[in-house]
Amino acid sequence: MSFVATCAVEERDGTCNAPTQAFLCSKHTDELLFWLWDIGGVALGDSGQYQESLLDELDTTICGDDKVGGASIGIVVHTTDHSVSFNERASDAKTALCNTVVGWTKLFAEDNPHLIFDVTTIEQAARWMAGFPNLLAGHPAAVEMHDELRVRVRDARRAIDRPADRVHVGECGGWNEATNKRCKVNLFAIVGHIEVTCHECETTFCVGDRQRELLVKLRSQVVTAKQAEKALRPFFGRMVNVKTLRTWINREVIKNRAKQGETPTVLVADVLDLLNGRGSSSVSSCVEAA
Repeated sequence: MSFVATCAVEERDGTCNAPTQAFLCSKHTDELLFWLWDIGGVALGDSGQYQESLLDELDTTICGDDKVGGASIGIVVHTTDHSVSFNERASDAKTALCNTVVGWTKLFAEDNPHLIFDVTTIEQAARWMAGFPNLLAGHPAAVEMHDELRVRVRDARRAIDRPADRVHVGECGGWNEATNKRCKVNLFAIVGHIEVTCHECETTFCVGDRQRELLVKLRSQVVTAKQAEKALRPFFGRMVNVKTLRTWINREVIKNRAKQGETPTVLVADVLDLLNGRGSSSVSSCVEAA
């Protein structure tokens, strides 16, 4: 009586148990290959170029340029209900995915020393492994590799395909016909949208104009380094971070506006003027507009 191996991948309705000559059945081997090519990017013909990889999409999401909303940072002064840091979820998903690919690539290369291993990037590593489907399916840890990559790719896709992030653009101020008063609803615009409409009074505003107005108001604020970071990140991105601001205060590059013994504070205008003097075109345009 001959022994027939079966695939041990766990599915929703139980273990796969499909017959196989390796450790993965053909279905789950194909899944593993699909994820590796997704991570590495599929070649575009013979041009030597590759389509956007999953890692590229994660980078776009982390930096806030993706079409599903970006990762811009909103701020309501003295309130944190709607403030969002840069997309930590996508960043964490990318880190976990990269670590997983590196770990499995090293193990696969060590267990197959006869293969030529010459890769320098995560994408290349994923494409390299995908080039040996039979060896992958026959690897003793193939099921574990399949299961871990399934989780990492799923988490990455969920981080990318999330609801659109929003950025705070101030209190509405439009006229509410129903209450016959100025509307005091805080407005949050979808990142990348040109206009925002108040859900209460239905007044529509230009997002850029509202952000410039906010920057003008922020100039007169005296805040802590952490508050300054939250307030200015929507305009200047990573150029503003709490560690840098605290260093500037300690070195007296920026004047400490707090009394002795109190938590250091800065005038936002001082921070803006310093950033402008450092030659960033994006900063200059924002400051000039203010």
